Parts: sequence; C-alpha cells; structure tokens
Amino acid sequence: MGIKWFKETNDMSIIKSKSRKIEVNGESYRWLVSKCRKWWSGDLSIAIEKSEDGRKTLVVDPGFARPNKFTTADLWTGIVKPANVREYIIYARENGWDPEEKGSALLLIWEKKILTNDIGQNNWISKY
Repeated sequence: MGIKWFKETNDMSIIKSKSRKIEVNGESYRWLVSKCRKWWSGDLSIAIEKSEDGRKTLVVDPGFARPNKFTTADLWTGIVKPANVREYIIYARENGWDPEEKGSALLLIWEKKILTNDIGQNNWISKY
C-alpha cells in the first residue's frame, strides 16, 4: 500500500501535507501528482483544488505517462511543472470549473481539451 492520494472522507480532498501550493490570478490552489500503486504503471494524473473553501476537485489527465525505467520509446512521457498546472487551472476556470461549488470532481483531458464530469474513464480514484 502506497501513500494515499486523497483523504478517506466524503469530500475526497487532497492531503495538504503531500501537496504543493500555486497562486493563479490572485487565488491560492493546492495540487498533487498521483502516486501509482503498481511499479509498472505509467499513468499520471494531477489533482487540483482551491486552498480555501475548495469543494470541487479538478483531476487532469495531461496526456503523457510517468517516466520510469520501464517506459518504451513509443510512449510519450513528461514531468508536470508548475507552469503546466497554472495552464490547467486557467483553462478549467475559463471553461466552467468552479472550485467552490459542491459536487463531484471534474476531469480535464488536456490533449483533447475536454472538461467532463465523467471521471470513470480515467480511474483516478485508485491512484494511491
């Protein structure tokens, strides 16, 4: 069992001690890159929520895999940087994400620029 990505509560908020802070347009957010349970998994997701009064989490599928020693040449890998997170937040806010609204998490599929409530397709909840 690895590090828990989210607290085991109904609100599924990000664990503060494991997250990083970022400020975008005068608002403070916390973000966290998923921790995979399986050593062979290249999946990568980013969870973002507002630092204060954050109720709706944004989960981002950046469109690339986690680099590891088992990555093949045909698999596009990358590293998440604060500049990427800033871009995800700005795009999501401009397209309807309200982090202070109650409700289920939103999924942003970055490659396709899709913001959806259908988080089942990413299976992000199991990435501890």
